[in-house]
Amino acid sequence: MKRVLLAAVMSVMCGVLSGSAQEDVTGSWAMEITNPLGLTNKVALVLEQDGETVTGMAGDTPLEGSVDGGDIVMAYDVPETQVGPMTLTFEGTVDGSSMEGAVTFGHFASGTWTAAKEE
Repeated sequence: MKRVLLAAVMSVMCGVLSGSAQEDVTGSWAMEITNPLGLTNKVALVLEQDGETVTGMAGDTPLEGSVDGGDIVMAYDVPETQVGPMTLTFEGTVDGSSMEGAVTFGHFASGTWTAAKEE
């Protein structure tokens, strides 16, 4: 009986100490990117996840990233902008069917982003 109780207590302790569960971002997402001027651009995301590695498409552009628990980082290149090629880097959090965070537009500016999972 003592062993069963000890095993149950250890299981609960390990669950508490291991932190939050890994979020799964696989699927289609509707993302909105807000630039420093307050203008919003909508982008369709299709993401695949293998462990912590995230790959997919932002519209027609390939993206790469990673998920660590509820934290996500993604990036994709925009080859033509008014100031030349630029990498958009997204850092944020995932909470089930929603994501949000900050986006940097190369070395030029930053803004915000949100995404909702489509069913």
